[in-house]
Amino acid sequence: MPRKLNHAVSVAGLLSINFILLGNPAFAEPPEVEEVLRVLGMDKGQIAELAQGQPVAYALSEGSADELAVGLVWYLAVSLDKVAGQLRLEDPDPLDVDVTAHGILTEHSGASSLALVALSKEEAEALLDAGPGDEFNLSAHEIDKLKTFKQTLKWTSHRAIEDAVGEHFREILLQRYEAYRHEGTNAIAPYARKESTDSKPSLELRQAANASSILSRYFPALHKAWLDYPKALPPGASEVFPWVEKNVEGRPAAILRHRINMD
Repeated sequence: MPRKLNHAVSVAGLLSINFILLGNPAFAEPPEVEEVLRVLGMDKGQIAELAQGQPVAYALSEGSADELAVGLVWYLAVSLDKVAGQLRLEDPDPLDVDVTAHGILTEHSGASSLALVALSKEEAEALLDAGPGDEFNLSAHEIDKLKTFKQTLKWTSHRAIEDAVGEHFREILLQRYEAYRHEGTNAIAPYARKESTDSKPSLELRQAANASSILSRYFPALHKAWLDYPKALPPGASEVFPWVEKNVEGRPAAILRHRINMD
């Protein structure tokens, strides 16, 4: 069964692959729409249903128990440039529910770019005492730094402690973003666990990249850019680093994202 979602200081590497199939793709011989849909995992019956104008949801295989996957395909009766423009919006995806705050990180961002990320009193107290486990998904280094940070707050008022922990929290997120931007997935430190093997999001993201048959088959340059990041992106590709804070299962989740667009 898929693992329960974990929140708070979580960093999610999310890939949303959107395919626009009826334009002028950059292929010597563009693939047939039905071919691409079969590669995506749809069967003949689902493709026929789609042809009738109905949205189709279908099962996708998951690479591990840590993944939850679903396929959704529909025809859009709008121009391709409008679809591409919508996918480039810097606001959260309209399907991204329960978002309480959002923003964009840039090369010159400081922790102030995450000023809207907030912790409740209860979350701040829990973070200050956090250790290995899946409640906050902290690395061993981050846990050690929290212990040192806590020692500096001995004579601080409760309200000031809450503010200071929120600021430290935003620094953790910013440091994760900067590490990834400079060194890619290899810079994502493992999450410390109590008894089991540490969780390795860097490995999980590379496994997801290697499992993407669509990218490797039809967009090899983009696929290579994902695996080789932060090496140069292919011509025509652009990137943005959004963040969102959202309520997930009754708790706040601060999520860092990397979005690459290429028509």
